[in-house]
Amino acid sequence: MNTLIVYTLSDSPKLEYVLGFLCYKFLYCNYEITNDRNYFLEAKEVLKLNYSQDLMGDVITIPQSEYFKNFEIKQIPGIEEELNFNNDQGSFDIFAAAFYLLARVEEYGSFEKDAHGRFSSNKSILFKKDLLEKPVVDYWFCKLQKELESKYKLELITDSKFEFKSTVDIDHIYAYAEKPLFVRAGSFFRDLISLNLQRLKDRFLKTDPYDSFEFIIALHKKLNLPLQSFILTAKRGHFDKSFDCSHPSFINKISTLAKFGNVGIHPSYASNYIPAKIENEKSDLEKVINLKVTSSRQHFVRLEFPKTYKSLLKVGIKDDFSMGYPDRSGFRAGTSKAFRWYDLDEDKTTSLKVHSFQLMDVTLKNYEKLSKQAALDKSEVIIENTKKVGGTVCLIWHNSSFYNTEGWSGWQEVYEKILSMANLKNNNTLDSK
Repeated sequence: MNTLIVYTLSDSPKLEYVLGFLCYKFLYCNYEITNDRNYFLEAKEVLKLNYSQDLMGDVITIPQSEYFKNFEIKQIPGIEEELNFNNDQGSFDIFAAAFYLLARVEEYGSFEKDAHGRFSSNKSILFKKDLLEKPVVDYWFCKLQKELESKYKLELITDSKFEFKSTVDIDHIYAYAEKPLFVRAGSFFRDLISLNLQRLKDRFLKTDPYDSFEFIIALHKKLNLPLQSFILTAKRGHFDKSFDCSHPSFINKISTLAKFGNVGIHPSYASNYIPAKIENEKSDLEKVINLKVTSSRQHFVRLEFPKTYKSLLKVGIKDDFSMGYPDRSGFRAGTSKAFRWYDLDEDKTTSLKVHSFQLMDVTLKNYEKLSKQAALDKSEVIIENTKKVGGTVCLIWHNSSFYNTEGWSGWQEVYEKILSMANLKNNNTLDSK
């Protein structure tokens, strides 16, 4: 395996975090950092990179800013869509920019939150620069990879290929069926008072409108696509309208999903206020599926840094799939690749693996208010942008998002087309970087 030797005068855990991401996700090599100029110039390693303000002839240079040396939460490094090179000199400090995005620095400190206490996409630097739909960190590192290959007349061996992850969030297994009498009575009288005749009729359907599990599994089998599900097991609350996880119907449905694909916990809305709830909810799910649960996605995508990820680590979660915006499609952290969470409080890389999602049913329909065709068009753009860098697209759908009475008429076809489109591209050769 090749080694990238990096010259810099200001090594730090933050720089090492970014170099690790670059080398293990794009260059597939080890790295070594040195502040010895002579050692660097005389070293026999094939790959060399200068990360400093020193000018060196015939060496690729990423200009070092003062970002890591004088790190502050409120400081924003330079961020551009494209990394350009002129006489081996990069156009801006991509390591500082990548750290800012991957470590989610902009989500620390005080900022205006939405109604659910979340960081809104329109507060992000990528939204302000109109870059949310592009994995810019991946763009920069792919460009650097090409420069290194050209400079040193070699082809770095990588296994980067486009992947598609299909995930389903289960907030409720039923719209009406088998819910407690007081819940059914209350919702029945609300529909009666509002003269919502269609919902009143739907209560007597043979199959509950949310019971789409057989369809979802059959579709994934047909397309030979893996399925990841996230299950809400919380005690019933204002935003946690979950089903009793000890009920035979719940056990049957969720056990069936677990036999077909991976199952993770959907930590409740309330768990963001009371982190101890996550362990109980996770334990309840493990009893249902008789398997260890190590993956999660936050209900309502409620991420609060560093609180949420510290809580997940504490209960043994290894992979989290919450990195995306509920209100806008795109790349919240600027990458389509999985990455380790960096704990700014401890100034270190953690074991928690972060997986981004870029597309979600309620985002496309309710937040972005797209037509069905526009949702397909946007999905294709996201998929194409990801395929160029050999990244991963993750889609969130809900088992409840097929219910025509709640406005989802025609969206089953959108779902099928997104899965088919992504699956087709998953089987094609990766586009040239």
